[in-house]
Amino acid sequence: MHTLAREKPLAAVLGPQFQDFYCATCFAELDVNGETEILMCDDCSEVSYCSLKCQRQDWRSVHQKPMTTTMRLCIRTLLVTLRNSERTPSFNGAIIEDLETNYKEYRSSPSHNQFLSDMVTIIKSVGHNVFPKSVETNKMIAIICTVLCNAFGIMDDKRVEPIGSGLFVGLAKHNHSCASTSHVVFEKNQITISYVSRMLPTFERQKSIRNVHFITCRCEMCRNDDLDFIGLASRCETANCSGYVKGSNPCGVCKKPAVVPIMESSSSTSKLIDILDNLHKSNEFDSTTQYDYLQNLRKEYIRILADCNVAILQLDEQIAYCASDLKKIPDNLSEYSESWRGPFNH
Repeated sequence: MHTLAREKPLAAVLGPQFQDFYCATCFAELDVNGETEILMCDDCSEVSYCSLKCQRQDWRSVHQKPMTTTMRLCIRTLLVTLRNSERTPSFNGAIIEDLETNYKEYRSSPSHNQFLSDMVTIIKSVGHNVFPKSVETNKMIAIICTVLCNAFGIMDDKRVEPIGSGLFVGLAKHNHSCASTSHVVFEKNQITISYVSRMLPTFERQKSIRNVHFITCRCEMCRNDDLDFIGLASRCETANCSGYVKGSNPCGVCKKPAVVPIMESSSSTSKLIDILDNLHKSNEFDSTTQYDYLQNLRKEYIRILADCNVAILQLDEQIAYCASDLKKIPDNLSEYSESWRGPFNH
């Protein structure tokens, strides 16, 4: 693997579920074992900092008021942009004004337009002491649209899901392709990046992209029905057969016809992905309980879905993550965590 570009975000915020583990300002991993002092917010007692400098910097970005992660990212971006602060240079010289905003599309959609108006009202109410008074509402909305359209999840190698969200101006200039093999890749002299998880089925990826970026992706991955059929594959119903069924095609191993309809496998795939997404947002389970819950989910869905199904692959990642969090790798985990290396799991 080669590193093509390195870039610090113009603005970034930490996800609320990770506030006990990372500094809310610089994202440094905190020493939860207590050997190094961790500073807490005196007001809300919910966010943590690695230093007094980071704590003061976060308060200058209007931390005092409770708000969503997206709103905090918009505020931090507005502060950097409207205050004419010294900006972190992008690796390719791009600036935030160069990015696509989809301003017209957002404003022409009643639901999006109402969301933007509500957000501006809230931001103005909490940031009246820090934003320049002469700032036009339309300019604020344009910057907010830029954030909504171009923000990326921030990953930590130790975790499966993003720990936060940030605006990387240089990287955001590159075009989208679901088929990108890494966060940034060279392809035919053009850098392409994926705006969504490539583990999702095509209909889920395209729905997400249309809702946020107002484009219909036509990359080779979206055009390749065979790849999508693999991602939605169901388990072969023939006894002792290790094969899988793609769509209405027969099993690739025993050649027996498909038993599970493609709509049923698609529905089960989508349902399992939704369950896993909602699980990310919930703090209801501890690691042990979540591990047992995920194991039971796998037993339920593996009766229908194949090991190479994108939802099962996501589920296996979650099980592996929980197992590592518990500092144990059960014997039965290795039976399926390494059993498939398909096009969605490079």
